[in-house]
Amino acid sequence: MRKKAKDNNQIIVGEFIESKSAKDPGREHFNTMIEKIEKGEANGILAWKLDRLSRNPIDSGKLQYMLQSGFLSKVVTNEKEYTSYDSGLLMSVESGMANQYILDLKKAVRRGLDSKYAKGIRPSSVPIGYLNDIMNKTITLDNERYQIVRKMWELMLTGNYSIRKTLRIANNEYGLRTVKKRKSGGGELTRSSGERIFRNIFYTGYFEYNGELKQGIHTPIISMAEYHRVQSLLGREGAPKAKNREFPYTGMITCGCCGCAITAETKNKYIKSTGITNEYTYYHCTKRGKNIACDQKTTRVEVLEAQIRDILESIEIGTDFQKWIYATIRENFNSEFETRIKIFETLNSSIISEEKKLGNLTNMLLEELINKDEFTSKKRELQDKIENLKSRRDKIDLK
Repeated sequence: MRKKAKDNNQIIVGEFIESKSAKDPGREHFNTMIEKIEKGEANGILAWKLDRLSRNPIDSGKLQYMLQSGFLSKVVTNEKEYTSYDSGLLMSVESGMANQYILDLKKAVRRGLDSKYAKGIRPSSVPIGYLNDIMNKTITLDNERYQIVRKMWELMLTGNYSIRKTLRIANNEYGLRTVKKRKSGGGELTRSSGERIFRNIFYTGYFEYNGELKQGIHTPIISMAEYHRVQSLLGREGAPKAKNREFPYTGMITCGCCGCAITAETKNKYIKSTGITNEYTYYHCTKRGKNIACDQKTTRVEVLEAQIRDILESIEIGTDFQKWIYATIRENFNSEFETRIKIFETLNSSIISEEKKLGNLTNMLLEELINKDEFTSKKRELQDKIENLKSRRDKIDLK
């Protein structure tokens, strides 16, 4: 357009680059341009196409009025020239067509989104652990990542891990990376992405759309009960709630004398002769109840465990129950083994990715895109990262 202005001996008094869409009124730079024209600072507009100036009836009407009233002598585009004498109707028709195109496009997009929703397909991008199968128009599990994502949920379900700690394990120990796209992805999970994962009901097999909860066709990674358990643990701050020390047998046994719950506490005793402080754990009756007359004293954890051991040794496990136990252990082992394989493969992929970066770094040095000091620093960083990934990969037991 600058060349067209030069060829026609037109003087450019201002240039405006508008980042907002022309489909809506209220654009800052467009309004500034109109104000300058109304003040007499310019009497014409050059634009690539008319629909770059406006695709909404308010701004289009403003331009038509300014042409007809003389504020504008002409609007010049790459294709044609609109003047106050003969282009009012033409400009009105073209602007109307551009606006109608936007309305039709909105309807088509909404129709497509509603159709996906009706089929149980989330009409947007899926979270890590899933992939959009464009060819078959469905959602599938990401075989490279979903088991690691499931492992992350399992860590959170213990109540002993914060989002930050879980992410650190996923990024550093499991080598989890986001899906690589053309201009993004392939990096570690951030704190914000971790919060989105553990707040996302999509992993239960459901999804939210327009404020409604819909059961999807995708395979759930966690149960709804597990999802609500993590939400309860996260609370408002996005971190597991503080809790008192837990003891292994509280909540499982009651007092044999009065039937009240059993609690536990630890006591420390300093030994002067050795200079060592020993910790002792005692279990005792809470004696919480009406008209309780309990004469039971405290019991050392070692004594309690000996009593439990005697009871367990007196129990015989039936054949059917043994078979069920073996089957369950085997199933859990197979699931854990598959997870280890996926972690191994993910770490391998991360190693290959970092080694590729190292190779590209050499090319950048040869092309003088970076200096020697930058090359040395970045090379050391990548080499340390690769060694760290290899070390974690080699520790995975695949036997």
